[in-house]
Amino acid sequence: MVDRWPDRPVTEMIYSIVSAASEIEAMFAPGSPSREAAAQGWRLAALIGTDLYAMQVIGLPHRRAADLAAYWAIDPYFRDL
Repeated sequence: MVDRWPDRPVTEMIYSIVSAASEIEAMFAPGSPSREAAAQGWRLAALIGTDLYAMQVIGLPHRRAADLAAYWAIDPYFRDL
């Protein structure tokens, strides 16, 4: 998402992931393999939110998706997925 829509707000990306995870949970019963995808979505949204906060604290730009790509040069977790 960061590469495809670099000028979109970071919070929009987080919202999209959370919305998808929420819908997956609503559509599939507990125990469904699809629920693991929802859990992964929640984890990724939380990690991106944490990166966003870290960027803010250290004074890096943190509004656009492209700003995440620059931060991931320092913290390569997402870059190396």
